[in-house]
Amino acid sequence: MAISLPTPSTNTGTNDWQDVFNNDDALVTEFDARDDNYQTILSGSGNYPASTSGTRYFTAVGNLTDGPKLTGSAQTGVGLALIYFDDADYTIASKTQKLRIRAQQATIGTGPGTTLTVGLYGVTAISGGVFTVATVTTGSTVAFASTAANTLAQANSGDFTIPADGYYIVGVANSGTTAGSSSHDLHFQLQTRWV
Repeated sequence: MAISLPTPSTNTGTNDWQDVFNNDDALVTEFDARDDNYQTILSGSGNYPASTSGTRYFTAVGNLTDGPKLTGSAQTGVGLALIYFDDADYTIASKTQKLRIRAQQATIGTGPGTTLTVGLYGVTAISGGVFTVATVTTGSTVAFASTAANTLAQANSGDFTIPADGYYIVGVANSGTTAGSSSHDLHFQLQTRWV
């Protein structure tokens, strides 16, 4: 973000103008620096249970559901943490927007024995209360491979290119079936910054 200000040399006459210019210049510098910092635009949490396989999706009420289902439909399920992403909402002149997912896993009891991978998924349609979910967005994944029991882990996807405007949800893919007596709390933050 850049702001053009007249310089004191062309607006002489008082020390007050010099103070205003210095303060505004400092403010511009601070905002330019903050563009590089990550800002969270969506977050969620849920539990991936024992003896479970397949991809599950974060819901709006803090859980993971076994399918992309809509609350109140003929399907059993709860509302997903759905976001409509429009890059125009975040555009900053002369800057390139990036996204990333930061995720955390708390493994309780037995380790899963599988890899749990958090990622961003596009939603392309809805029919009969069930969303059609696209493949995971390239570069958006965070994998937790066979974490040990009673372990806290965290990682991030690194920056990835902003996807096309549209609807998105965050899911957790499983490479197999989680072990019995295992339980895994997962958390995510979808973040953005400008470079």
